[in-house]
Amino acid sequence: NTSVGTLDASGQANFNATTGATSTTSGAVVVDGGMGVAENVHIGGTTTSTGQLSVNGNFTASAAGVVTVGSTLDVTGVTNLNNTTSSTSNTTGALIVDGGMGLAENLHMGGALDVDTTVTVAGTTTLNGAVVLGDAAGDAITVNGTIGSDILMSQSGGSKPQLKMLNTNADQYGAELLFQKESGSAADNDDLGAITFKGKDDGGNVHGFAQIKGRSVAIANGSEDGAIVFQATGGGTDVEVL
Repeated sequence: NTSVGTLDASGQANFNATTGATSTTSGAVVVDGGMGVAENVHIGGTTTSTGQLSVNGNFTASAAGVVTVGSTLDVTGVTNLNNTTSSTSNTTGALIVDGGMGLAENLHMGGALDVDTTVTVAGTTTLNGAVVLGDAAGDAITVNGTIGSDILMSQSGGSKPQLKMLNTNADQYGAELLFQKESGSAADNDDLGAITFKGKDDGGNVHGFAQIKGRSVAIANGSEDGAIVFQATGGGTDVEVL
C-alpha cells in the first residue's frame, strides 16, 4: 500500500484491479470521502446508492444496466423513460412502482387505464370518449352515497341522447327501470317516482307539460294499493288526466 496526501494526475489514471464492489468499502477503488467528477461517468455494471441520489441535470441509464437506489431519488429536472414495454398488470411495464405514488400535477395517458381496486375521485371527472362500465354479465355498477346534483346527458342531434337498457337473456324477463323510495315516514298517496316531460313555451320559459307518476295510494301492510298517475298541462294548469 502507498499512502499519499494529494494525488494530482494530469494524464489518465488506470486502475487495473477488477474487484467488484458490493458495499462502500469494497471494490477496485474505495473512496472514504466524497467524490467530485467534472465530466461524464460511464458505469458498466450495477449502480447502487444507499443514500440519497440527487440528479440536477440529465441522467441516462442504458437498457443493459441496472440502477438501484436504496434511499430517496430526487430529480429536479424532467425524467424520461424511453422503454416502450406495455403494462398488462401491476408488475409489468416500463415503470413499476412497488408502493404508492403521489402526483401533484396532471397525468396524461396515451393508453388504457386498468385499476385492480377502488378509484376515488375528489374533484370533477371528465370523460370525453366512450365509457364502458363492467366487462361481464354479473358485474354490478354501484353508486354509494349521495348524488348531490342532477345527472345531465346533453346532445344536439335528433333523437339523442338515448337511454338504452339492453337485455340479452333467453328467459321471459326483460330490463327494469326501478324507482324505489325509502322514507322513514311513509304515508298514503306518497309519490314514489316520476317521469317528467319538459319543454319551452313561446315565452322561452321551461315548463313541465306532462308527467307519469308512481303512487302508493295505501300503505297498510297486506292491503297495499298503488296507482300510475298521468298528469298533463291543460290551460296552463297541471291536472291529473288518468
